[in-house]
Amino acid sequence: MLAKPLILFSASLLYAANCVPVNPPQYGRVNIEAVNLIGNPIRNLTIELIPLGRPAAQSLDFEGAVATRVPYGAYRMRVGAPAYQPAEREIRVAQANTAIRLELPLPRECENYATILGNAKLGNVKPAVGPGNLWVKAIPVFGTGGSEAPIAADGTFRIAGLDDGNYLLMVLDGSTILYTETLAKVSGNRQVTLDLRPRILPHRCCYINFALLILIFALASPVMR
Repeated sequence: MLAKPLILFSASLLYAANCVPVNPPQYGRVNIEAVNLIGNPIRNLTIELIPLGRPAAQSLDFEGAVATRVPYGAYRMRVGAPAYQPAEREIRVAQANTAIRLELPLPRECENYATILGNAKLGNVKPAVGPGNLWVKAIPVFGTGGSEAPIAADGTFRIAGLDDGNYLLMVLDGSTILYTETLAKVSGNRQVTLDLRPRILPHRCCYINFALLILIFALASPVMR
């Protein structure tokens, strides 16, 4: 007689142990803004947002450049527009409002990409993490991507395979940022010179001495007259 209640009790414990509370699904609003090479907004966008890691994933519909009910998660986003080359990137929706800005390049011929050909004037700058460890990173001003390259002993560097656009250049010594510069409208082969040499600023004593000389001259002028 006790066997059946014990079996039922054991089954209830097993069910309770395997029961995982499920949170209600969360949704967010996604707003896409696309710009061209000079930063002007692009209209008439075609947007695809495809969930990642889910079977039989379907793209989500946008009204204009806005989707108002997007389940939280990771997505592959593809944005296109007439007369522009489409751009893709992965995004994560994890808040009530997600705003995304990216740059659409113009169609390229024969798969020609932009290249930054640079020369860094190092002066007495020596990398703290060892010789040959200065790097230049090119980061798109709009969107994600970019690339990086080491600075050779003679100060030269080359970053190829870039989409046309605007870039932020950072010179890194390990994880320390030594220098930044913005490059606008990068296309074809772009030559750039980065001056990393320390700038010698006048010491504050120089300003004080100069001010004292002016004061002495001003006080002495009536006497000289």
